[in-house]
Amino acid sequence: GNRQFSPDGKWLIYGVTRVDEERTLRLHRLTGKKMPEVESFQHGTRPVFSNNSAWLAVTIGKSPAEAKKESKEKLPGATTHLRNLANKETTVFKNVSAFHFSEDSRFAAIEVNGKSAGKALIVRNLSDKSNTTFGNVTQHAWSDQGSHLAMVIDSPSISNSLQVFSPKTGMLRTLDSSELEYKSLQWRKDSLDLAVMLEVLARSATGQRLSVYTNLVTGPRR
Repeated sequence: GNRQFSPDGKWLIYGVTRVDEERTLRLHRLTGKKMPEVESFQHGTRPVFSNNSAWLAVTIGKSPAEAKKESKEKLPGATTHLRNLANKETTVFKNVSAFHFSEDSRFAAIEVNGKSAGKALIVRNLSDKSNTTFGNVTQHAWSDQGSHLAMVIDSPSISNSLQVFSPKTGMLRTLDSSELEYKSLQWRKDSLDLAVMLEVLARSATGQRLSVYTNLVTGPRR
Protein backbone atom coordinates (compact mmCIF):
# COMPACT_ATOMS: atom_id res chain seq x y z
CA GLY A 1 0.00 0.00 0.00
CA ASN A 2 0.88 3.70 0.00
CA ARG A 3 2.27 3.43 -3.54
CA GLN A 4 2.27 6.54 -5.70
CA PHE A 5 3.65 7.48 -9.12
CA SER A 6 4.63 11.01 -10.10
CA PRO A 7 2.35 12.63 -12.73
CA ASP A 8 5.01 12.15 -15.44
CA GLY A 9 5.51 8.49 -14.49
CA LYS A 10 9.25 8.88 -13.87
CA TRP A 11 9.17 8.49 -10.08
CA LEU A 12 7.69 5.91 -7.73
CA ILE A 13 7.37 6.14 -3.95
CA TYR A 14 5.97 3.33 -1.83
CA GLY A 15 5.82 2.32 1.81
CA VAL A 16 7.37 -0.66 3.58
CA THR A 17 6.21 -1.60 7.08
CA ARG A 18 8.23 -4.03 9.19
CA VAL A 19 6.90 -6.51 11.72
CA ASP A 20 7.69 -4.08 14.56
CA GLU A 21 5.52 -1.46 12.77
CA GLU A 22 8.52 0.68 11.78
CA ARG A 23 7.58 2.28 8.45
CA THR A 24 9.78 3.61 5.62
CA LEU A 25 8.95 5.30 2.32
CA ARG A 26 11.26 4.40 -0.57
CA LEU A 27 11.70 6.69 -3.58
CA HIS A 28 12.75 5.19 -6.94
CA ARG A 29 13.60 6.86 -10.24
CA LEU A 30 12.02 4.89 -13.07
CA THR A 31 14.75 5.19 -15.70
CA GLY A 32 15.87 2.13 -17.62
CA LYS A 33 15.65 -1.39 -16.22
CA LYS A 34 17.42 -0.83 -12.89
CA MET A 35 14.97 1.69 -11.35
CA PRO A 36 17.40 2.72 -8.59
CA GLU A 37 16.30 3.76 -5.12
CA VAL A 38 17.43 7.36 -4.65
CA GLU A 39 16.12 8.09 -1.15
CA SER A 40 14.32 6.55 1.81
CA PHE A 41 12.22 8.37 4.42
CA GLN A 42 12.04 6.64 7.79
CA HIS A 43 8.57 7.02 9.35
CA GLY A 44 7.48 8.76 6.13
CA THR A 45 3.82 9.08 5.24
CA ARG A 46 1.43 11.02 2.96
CA PRO A 47 3.79 11.60 -0.03
CA VAL A 48 2.65 14.29 -2.49
CA PHE A 49 4.18 15.09 -5.89
CA SER A 50 3.78 18.50 -7.49
CA ASN A 51 1.82 18.52 -10.76
CA ASN A 52 4.99 19.10 -12.80
CA SER A 53 6.75 16.16 -11.07
CA ALA A 54 9.63 18.41 -9.99
CA TRP A 55 8.91 18.33 -6.25
CA LEU A 56 8.01 15.80 -3.57
CA ALA A 57 6.66 16.50 -0.10
CA VAL A 58 6.78 13.78 2.57
CA THR A 59 5.41 13.96 6.09
CA ILE A 60 7.73 12.39 8.66
CA GLY A 61 5.77 10.77 11.43
CA LYS A 62 6.92 9.30 14.72
CA SER A 63 8.12 5.82 15.53
CA PRO A 64 5.58 3.53 17.21
CA ALA A 65 7.43 4.00 20.52
CA GLU A 66 7.47 7.81 20.21
CA ALA A 67 3.80 7.92 19.29
CA LYS A 68 2.88 6.07 22.49
CA LYS A 69 4.95 8.43 24.66
CA GLU A 70 3.72 11.65 23.07
CA SER A 71 1.53 13.82 25.26
CA LYS A 72 -2.06 14.23 24.09
CA GLU A 73 -1.93 17.90 25.09
CA LYS A 74 0.85 18.70 22.61
CA LEU A 75 -0.17 20.76 19.60
CA PRO A 76 -0.57 18.57 16.50
CA GLY A 77 2.04 19.02 13.83
CA ALA A 78 4.59 17.01 11.93
CA THR A 79 7.89 17.46 10.13
CA THR A 80 7.64 17.80 6.35
CA HIS A 81 10.51 17.17 3.93
CA LEU A 82 10.30 19.14 0.67
CA ARG A 83 12.60 17.58 -1.94
CA ASN A 84 13.72 19.01 -5.26
CA LEU A 85 13.76 15.88 -7.42
CA ALA A 86 16.21 17.37 -9.93
CA ASN A 87 19.05 18.39 -7.59
CA LYS A 88 18.09 16.24 -4.55
CA GLU A 89 18.04 19.29 -2.27
CA THR A 90 15.70 18.85 0.70
CA THR A 91 14.20 21.56 2.91
CA VAL A 92 12.71 20.64 6.30
CA PHE A 93 9.67 22.36 7.82
CA LYS A 94 8.60 21.60 11.40
CA ASN A 95 5.23 21.71 13.21
CA VAL A 96 3.36 21.40 9.90
CA SER A 97 -0.37 20.69 10.02
CA ALA A 98 -1.10 20.99 6.26
CA PHE A 99 0.90 21.18 3.01
CA HIS A 100 -0.41 21.91 -0.50
CA PHE A 101 1.28 22.64 -3.83
CA SER A 102 -0.27 25.26 -6.08
CA GLU A 103 -1.88 24.02 -9.29
CA ASP A 104 0.96 25.44 -11.43
CA SER A 105 3.65 23.85 -9.17
CA ARG A 106 5.38 27.20 -8.60
CA PHE A 107 4.43 27.63 -4.93
CA ALA A 108 3.50 25.69 -1.80
CA ALA A 109 1.23 26.63 1.09
CA ILE A 110 2.53 25.31 4.42
CA GLU A 111 0.32 25.60 7.49
CA VAL A 112 2.39 25.70 10.67
CA ASN A 113 1.33 25.49 14.31
CA GLY A 114 2.70 28.31 16.42
CA LYS A 115 3.29 28.57 20.15
CA SER A 116 -0.14 30.13 20.62
CA ALA A 117 -3.50 28.79 19.47
CA GLY A 118 -3.27 30.56 16.10
CA LYS A 119 -1.70 29.13 12.96
CA ALA A 120 0.73 30.67 10.52
CA LEU A 121 0.64 30.07 6.78
CA ILE A 122 3.92 30.07 4.86
CA VAL A 123 3.73 30.61 1.10
CA ARG A 124 6.92 29.17 -0.37
CA ASN A 125 8.28 30.26 -3.74
CA LEU A 126 9.78 26.98 -4.94
CA SER A 127 12.15 28.56 -7.47
CA ASP A 128 13.85 31.25 -5.37
CA LYS A 129 13.17 29.67 -1.93
CA SER A 130 11.60 32.86 -0.54
CA ASN A 131 8.79 32.69 2.03
CA THR A 132 5.81 34.97 2.65
CA THR A 133 4.11 34.40 6.01
CA PHE A 134 0.55 35.19 7.11
CA GLY A 135 -0.76 34.93 10.67
CA ASN A 136 -4.13 33.85 12.11
CA VAL A 137 -5.14 31.92 8.97
CA THR A 138 -8.06 29.61 9.75
CA GLN A 139 -8.71 28.34 6.19
CA HIS A 140 -6.87 28.43 2.89
CA ALA A 141 -7.28 27.01 -0.62
CA TRP A 142 -5.35 27.21 -3.88
CA SER A 143 -7.23 28.09 -7.05
CA ASP A 144 -7.87 25.33 -9.57
CA GLN A 145 -5.98 27.40 -12.15
CA GLY A 146 -2.68 29.23 -11.73
CA SER A 147 -1.62 30.12 -8.19
CA HIS A 148 -4.17 32.27 -6.39
CA LEU A 149 -4.44 31.52 -2.66
CA ALA A 150 -7.70 32.29 -0.85
CA MET A 151 -7.41 32.75 2.91
CA VAL A 152 -9.71 33.41 5.84
CA ILE A 153 -7.96 35.61 8.42
CA ASP A 154 -9.32 35.54 11.96
CA SER A 155 -8.41 38.78 13.72
CA PRO A 156 -9.68 38.68 17.33
CA SER A 157 -9.33 42.43 17.87
CA ILE A 158 -10.99 43.43 14.59
CA SER A 159 -13.14 41.54 12.09
CA ASN A 160 -12.61 38.39 10.06
CA SER A 161 -11.52 38.91 6.47
CA LEU A 162 -11.53 36.97 3.21
CA GLN A 163 -8.34 37.61 1.24
CA VAL A 164 -6.71 36.39 -1.97
CA PHE A 165 -2.91 36.36 -2.35
CA SER A 166 -1.33 36.01 -5.79
CA PRO A 167 2.33 35.16 -5.05
CA LYS A 168 3.35 35.47 -8.71
CA THR A 169 2.67 39.23 -8.57
CA GLY A 170 2.82 39.72 -4.79
CA MET A 171 -0.69 41.21 -4.84
CA LEU A 172 -2.90 40.77 -1.76
CA ARG A 173 -6.59 41.61 -2.03
CA THR A 174 -9.24 41.80 0.68
CA LEU A 175 -12.55 40.64 -0.80
CA ASP A 176 -14.72 40.97 2.27
CA SER A 177 -14.67 41.65 6.02
CA SER A 178 -17.21 40.60 8.61
CA GLU A 179 -17.63 39.98 12.32
CA LEU A 180 -19.30 36.70 11.34
CA GLU A 181 -17.43 33.50 10.47
CA TYR A 182 -16.58 32.34 6.96
CA LYS A 183 -17.15 28.65 6.24
CA SER A 184 -16.49 26.18 3.41
CA LEU A 185 -13.90 28.10 1.41
CA GLN A 186 -13.80 26.55 -2.06
CA TRP A 187 -12.72 27.35 -5.62
CA ARG A 188 -14.90 26.08 -8.42
CA LYS A 189 -13.30 23.40 -10.59
CA ASP A 190 -11.37 24.67 -13.62
CA SER A 191 -12.25 28.29 -12.97
CA LEU A 192 -11.29 31.38 -10.98
CA ASP A 193 -14.62 31.51 -9.16
CA LEU A 194 -14.41 31.45 -5.38
CA ALA A 195 -17.34 30.50 -3.15
CA VAL A 196 -17.57 30.85 0.63
CA MET A 197 -20.34 30.46 3.19
CA LEU A 198 -20.88 33.35 5.59
CA GLU A 199 -22.48 32.27 8.85
CA VAL A 200 -25.54 34.37 9.77
CA LEU A 201 -27.05 34.15 13.25
CA ALA A 202 -30.74 35.01 13.56
CA ARG A 203 -32.88 35.21 16.70
CA SER A 204 -34.89 32.11 15.94
CA ALA A 205 -32.46 29.93 13.99
CA THR A 206 -29.01 29.70 12.45
CA GLY A 207 -28.83 30.21 8.68
CA GLN A 208 -26.14 30.58 6.06
CA ARG A 209 -25.75 32.98 3.15
CA LEU A 210 -23.67 32.09 0.11
CA SER A 211 -21.27 34.74 -1.17
CA VAL A 212 -19.72 34.09 -4.58
CA TYR A 213 -16.68 36.02 -5.85
CA THR A 214 -15.97 35.72 -9.56
CA ASN A 215 -13.40 36.77 -12.15
CA LEU A 216 -10.59 37.36 -9.67
CA VAL A 217 -8.05 38.12 -12.37
CA THR A 218 -9.66 41.43 -13.35
CA GLY A 219 -11.23 42.13 -9.97
CA PRO A 220 -13.74 40.52 -7.59
CA ARG A 221 -17.39 41.27 -7.61
CA ARG A 222 -20.24 39.99 -5.48
